[in-house]
Parts: sequence; C-alpha cells; structure tokens
Amino acid sequence: MLAFDIAMGVDIDRAAELARAATTRGRFAHDRRAPASMNFQPPPLCIRTDAPAISLARWSTDAAMDVTIFDFGAVSVTRSIPFEGDLATLLELAIAVEEQKTLVESARTRAEELLRELWPALQRPSLSDKMEDYVVFECRLDPSENIARSLNDQAQGWAQVLRGERNRLSDQEVREVMSARLSYGEHDAVIIDWGSAVLIDPHPQDTLRVLEFANVELLEMRHLDDRLDEALEGTFKALTSAGWLTHWRPGRGRRRLEHVAGLRTDGVQMFESVNNALKLLGDQFLARMYRTATQRMGIPAWEASVLRKLENLESVYDKIADREGNLRMEFLEWIIILLIAFEVVMSFLR
Repeated sequence: MLAFDIAMGVDIDRAAELARAATTRGRFAHDRRAPASMNFQPPPLCIRTDAPAISLARWSTDAAMDVTIFDFGAVSVTRSIPFEGDLATLLELAIAVEEQKTLVESARTRAEELLRELWPALQRPSLSDKMEDYVVFECRLDPSENIARSLNDQAQGWAQVLRGERNRLSDQEVREVMSARLSYGEHDAVIIDWGSAVLIDPHPQDTLRVLEFANVELLEMRHLDDRLDEALEGTFKALTSAGWLTHWRPGRGRRRLEHVAGLRTDGVQMFESVNNALKLLGDQFLARMYRTATQRMGIPAWEASVLRKLENLESVYDKIADREGNLRMEFLEWIIILLIAFEVVMSFLR
C-alpha cells in the first residue's frame, strides 16, 4: 500500500464519472467485526486497472493495480505479490520488498496520471512529495494448525519478516514486534507493526481497509504538519522582517489577517476531513485494531503536533489582530493631535 496526497479535496461522485476504468465504492462487509454503523463517510472510490507486472527478486506483482481515492485528497495504490513457501522464504520476500524502489516509482506515476485524469473533480490539485508505504503479508496457514501456537513458536521468524531484518532480533525486540497481536476467532490473527503487518484471515478485506486508512491518515497528518510548519515560518518571518513604516501601509494588516485566517481554516478543514472520514469507536474488533494500528504508526503524536500548530496559528492571528487594533488607535490619536495642533496654529494666525 502506497499513499499519496493529490489535492485538498475530491468530489467523489464527479471523480467516478471522470475515471477511465470501472469504479466501485469501498465499504465494509458489516459482520460482527464491522457493524452497520461502521463505514466511510463518504465511501472512497475504488479503481482496478491493468498494470505491467514488476519483478522483485524471484517474485513479481500481479498485472493489476488497485487504487482507492478518498474525499480528503489522498490516494492509496496497492500492488499484490503472489507468494507460496515457508517462513524463511517469506523473509526473503520481505527483504526484497524493503529494498525495492520500482514499486514506489510505479505508484507515483499512477498518482500523477490520476491527477491529470480527475483534475476537474479535485480541489487545489497538487501531488505532494511525501509518500507513505505499508506492507501487509496476507498468509494462509494449514487449517489444522493452531494459529496462536504457530505465532508463539515462530515469533523470531515472524518478527524478522515484519522488520525486514536478515539477522536475528533480540528477545526484547521480538516481544515488542509481536506485542500488537489481535485475534477475533480461532482461525484469524493480525500482527501490526509500524511499517508492516502479518494478516492471517480467511476474510481479510475489512482488516485491509482499516490498515489502508491508517496508512493514509499517517500521510495526511505528516503532510498537514509540514504545511503548518511552512505557514508558521512564513508568518513569523513576515512579522519580524517588516519595517515600522510597512505596518502603516493601508490594507496590509487586513490582508495579513485574512492570510493567517485562511491558513488556519485550511488546516482545520483538512484535519476534520481525515478524522471524520471513518469513525471507529467502541470495543468492536475493527475499532480496537484501528486504535492499535494508529498507536503503532505514531499517528496520535502527529495529531497532537498538528493541533498544537493550529493553536499557534490562532495565537498568531489574535496577536496580529490586537496589534492592528492598536495601530488603528494610534493612527486615530495622531489625527486628533494633528487636528488640535492645526487649530492652535490657526488661532495664532487669525
């Protein structure tokens, strides 16, 4: 899964009309793990297209590419690599995926194509330099095999796969990697790490949707954090570099206030759009899995950073507004002083 940001927002219905390939909407299966109340608002647009197979060591991807487009401007590109073998062979594949660059280049090319293809449906279209990738190892074990016992007995091997690490890991690191393990029934399990996950599930689609969304959310929080950094830096520079005469220029304060207000509004809109796209609350399995995924990916820390910078922008806005108000008062006071002085001078001249 490779996530990119292509716009401030997407009109999903319009994008479906513009897409050159057949489209569907991404929804949950709505079983006991995902009740009817759990869904995307609005459901993202899913597009499956043919794509050249990409070789990785002795494997290659399918000749297809799955794209998910979210209304807040993010695009997730997924490529699948068929695999059959034991845990040691899976580790070889994990290392090959970790070291490759072709998949990223191919996915970015597809994001650029979508930018052009869906342009009329995009709000402020622009492909960000940032990208987030996440690898899911979807496994099928022998039905007679006890999944919990297998994961415990081969914890070292599974941990190496998740980290893409050739060398053996310490016991402490293995425990850390394997700590985020969840199961709904006896025949499924998911182990979530910060950059990859192992998924053993006969019905994996809902879990894959949650992991895809978490990866996209991480990208959007990083992207928004960078935009707020640039906004704050530009605002502080404008405030500190301007000379005293500049502050008296007519309309300058109003334009500066409008600029800062616009930056903050964009930030709040982007933050709320991502957080409102999927509400995963309560103790349902997918909600617990989503919280685990966000913790492993460090999303709460990024969200806290974004909220702090939004507060800083609001503080800057208040300070600019106060200063502009004081400047207007000073300007009026000087006018009054000049009028009084004029009257005094004129009284002597009469």
